[in-house]
Amino acid sequence: MRPRVVGALVLLAMAEAGCARRVTTFVDPRADFSLIRRVAVLPLENLTGEPTAAERVRQILIIEMLSSGAVEVVDVGEVARGLRAANVANAVSPEADEIKRLAAELKIQAVMAGTVQEFTQGRAAGAQTTAVSLAFRMIETDAGQVIWSSNVSRSGVGAMSRLFGVGGESATDRARDLIGKALDTLIR
Repeated sequence: MRPRVVGALVLLAMAEAGCARRVTTFVDPRADFSLIRRVAVLPLENLTGEPTAAERVRQILIIEMLSSGAVEVVDVGEVARGLRAANVANAVSPEADEIKRLAAELKIQAVMAGTVQEFTQGRAAGAQTTAVSLAFRMIETDAGQVIWSSNVSRSGVGAMSRLFGVGGESATDRARDLIGKALDTLIR
């Protein structure tokens, strides 16, 4: 390999290391994930100043879950209908008895809930910087217990933006990457 190419790869690796990435995951060792065939993704809580962040992240989460082929994901319209029919007071954080009613209504074995904690994009010193932090939890419907939880975050300036002042990863692209990392700990 040419010295210039090696040098460029080393610089890219060092620049990428400047992005802080964190993945923290809990998996209940007693849970039997093979019994979960159908999942409802609930509306996500939005703690950001970006009004559309939660719905954008929810759509990416649904697409990533569907593309894995591991589970069937209930359509968002059907989830909304089920939440109304089950009389769920707080769709982003339902109580155990509400989850049971929703399960009966939608014929699901689990719900996916979560929070968009950070979803920002800006510029710092001429480079595009992005910060995304997401927390997800899967709750089985029989007992209403959390059987999987993952908190993923990444912030900083991307390699291309840091080196050349161009490009950079959008908050949506970063969210897609983080959702993939989170789901990798659930769907193997």
